[in-house]
Amino acid sequence: MKMRDFENLVASVTYKPGWEFYIQENPWQLIDNEERVLRADAINQVVIEPGMVEKWTKAQAIEFLRHRIMLAEEHEMQEFFKVGGVQMYDPHPELKSRSITAA
Repeated sequence: MKMRDFENLVASVTYKPGWEFYIQENPWQLIDNEERVLRADAINQVVIEPGMVEKWTKAQAIEFLRHRIMLAEEHEMQEFFKVGGVQMYDPHPELKSRSITAA
């Protein structure tokens, strides 16, 4: 699949209200190697490496997009699922281990 075809496929995806799917140049990439970032609803982003998309069939690209939605939904469930007001799953355990100290 050519990158242009993948971009068109992504542009045609709809999911829940408020979700957007688009491809942009990687804003954090300092070296221009044509990396693209797939963003879904701003909670999920995936770097699409050069040459990755070209190896996919349309069915594989659709499965990739479906899988990314599933990961984003799982992440949201982990953030907001609580029992008795207690968060049961933490999608950001690494943030709890960080401490800020005054210099």
